[in-house]
Amino acid sequence: MRDTYDRIVTALLLARGPTTLAELAAAADCDAALAQETVDELRADGLVVVDDDAICWRAYTLTTREEIAASSYDLRPHDEPVAILQEYLATEYTPPPHARYLAVYQCSARRPFSSSPSHGSINHAIVAATGYHPKRHAAKCPVHVVVLAAKGGPIPYDLEGVFPACIRAEGLGQFSPEEYEEARATLAQYVARYLKAHAGHYDGIATFTSGRWADVMEAARSMSDLDFPVLPRSDGPSLTRVGDTVPHTYWQKRWIQLALAIMGMMPEDERHAAEARLRDMGAEWTG
Repeated sequence: MRDTYDRIVTALLLARGPTTLAELAAAADCDAALAQETVDELRADGLVVVDDDAICWRAYTLTTREEIAASSYDLRPHDEPVAILQEYLATEYTPPPHARYLAVYQCSARRPFSSSPSHGSINHAIVAATGYHPKRHAAKCPVHVVVLAAKGGPIPYDLEGVFPACIRAEGLGQFSPEEYEEARATLAQYVARYLKAHAGHYDGIATFTSGRWADVMEAARSMSDLDFPVLPRSDGPSLTRVGDTVPHTYWQKRWIQLALAIMGMMPEDERHAAEARLRDMGAEWTG
């Protein structure tokens, strides 16, 4: 029964909206009676909304950012919805077939992650390196962005609207030392599982994580026995100018480190094209 419960919840998460009992049963590979029993349990727990024949994970009915932010649903990395999503990512999920490089970002307060100012700055690195934006050109961009969410573990951009990733949450910096130590171990395990499951899909991996997020990535790197740079480094390159603009924020100055790391993974012709893009942008940096 628990296995069926997990499969039904995963199907509801991935549906991203209303679905039917027949579709849930098919996705979970169980009969309709078992699916109905699980839906009834989820509904009693307040996790599912049922309207006529439509079944929907409750978080997907919170249609505005304000409603999501006001939700009382307080998640922790070890909570069941997070564990279910992470199990799916490690065992059934497949990264986009055209994605050749993995970039791990730290999360932001804003949802979806890709709409945040910090991610807007970091994504300049991928545009400079590849000519494609990882969200707007998701069907073509060779860099796959996965976000290390403080309470959700690794979340691919392509699933950033999935519950529980869509729920606004505090960052690792707001955790008490005791909370952080507990969360760090769980998050590092989630990231390591993702990396072990999918490292063979990518030609290269880099991160853009600082502070406690970088600490988690370093632990995950050790657990996964993989070698990749945890960026940005304090002694690494820093942008001084991009065309007529002088970068001021941490993210604006440091994205060049991720761009150069991705370029270092590329074949020669693609690297030369990336270098030309940086010149055309008027990018100048020290270090």
